[in-house]
Amino acid sequence: MVGGVVSLMNILTASTMNTSPIMRKFRKYIYLFPFISVPIWMTFPAAFNLYWLVTAGVQLTVVSLFRTNWFRNFCGIPEYLPGSKLERLNAK
Repeated sequence: MVGGVVSLMNILTASTMNTSPIMRKFRKYIYLFPFISVPIWMTFPAAFNLYWLVTAGVQLTVVSLFRTNWFRNFCGIPEYLPGSKLERLNAK
């Protein structure tokens, strides 16, 4: 069950960036997928479940860290990539 929650959290963090019309239609199914797949994961060997849970947790942590301003400043990552369209739009 923990794996389903971590997977759902990963989906929720990824879906905040995607606003395409197709993704909006499938959003409710995408949210249900982690909980539907939990019984399937229970039949897999424990090592696979542990690997999946650790990698999903690391992914969630890394994505969350890179979305915070203090971590981006600590790593020296600019708000917008130099020379990108977003930098030109927000420089005005």
